[in-house]
Amino acid sequence: MSESKVDWLRRVADMHGLDPEDIEEIAEMCLEDTSDNIALLEDLSDLGESIRAAHSIKGSAANIGLMPMSQAAKAIEVDLKAGDSSQVPDKLNALKAAFEDFKVLLNS
Repeated sequence: MSESKVDWLRRVADMHGLDPEDIEEIAEMCLEDTSDNIALLEDLSDLGESIRAAHSIKGSAANIGLMPMSQAAKAIEVDLKAGDSSQVPDKLNALKAAFEDFKVLLNS
């Protein structure tokens, strides 16, 4: 991300009419949930759970302005709903890269 943590927090806080501290707390929850959901996507043993995990990441990331992460999760969700998991590993790599960028941003 090219945006600083402070700028990102302010931008997302303004979008939702909240304080930056509230967004940081929400982002921490998103971080935990996304980590758990990525583990479900790595497994892919339960299609329903995998679709739910991708959907959850897509929504929570979009809510806090993390569009690359949301878009990567959406691509996975679309494939899984279509019953095609062949491209999921590559798309999961894109999701993980966006997630790593998010973690770097939060820890800056």
